[in-house]
Amino acid sequence: MFERDGDSTFPIHFLACLFYAPICHAATRFTASFATQFYTDAIKAADRGAMPHLLSLRAPPIAQWFYFLPSGASYRDALLNIRADDGFHVLFNQVCCETGCHNPVTKMEKYLVKAGEGDAGDDIVFAKGRQ
Repeated sequence: MFERDGDSTFPIHFLACLFYAPICHAATRFTASFATQFYTDAIKAADRGAMPHLLSLRAPPIAQWFYFLPSGASYRDALLNIRADDGFHVLFNQVCCETGCHNPVTKMEKYLVKAGEGDAGDDIVFAKGRQ
């Protein structure tokens, strides 16, 4: 009855959001941080040559559409954008947990630190205290 495509955690997450939203933000931040680390490791492995086939692939059309990538974008470009997107989810949910605010975009400025160039040559923005 409550299952959504076989996902039995959906009703638990939904009910937790109704009664105590900060725990849901913490859970989302936790899982998004693992996803961000996974994409970082995949990009580094591809750059080291451990996954040469990854560098020869083109970005899927859905990634090109969603992240506004050019038509000749590589799979690595898609991974960089996905990692940045997940990194923003980590930051967004961290701010939600710390401030208790349901719209933390207005309070995010003080949480951002520009770190400059990353390992892969892309700009990285960190949450303060997590550098």
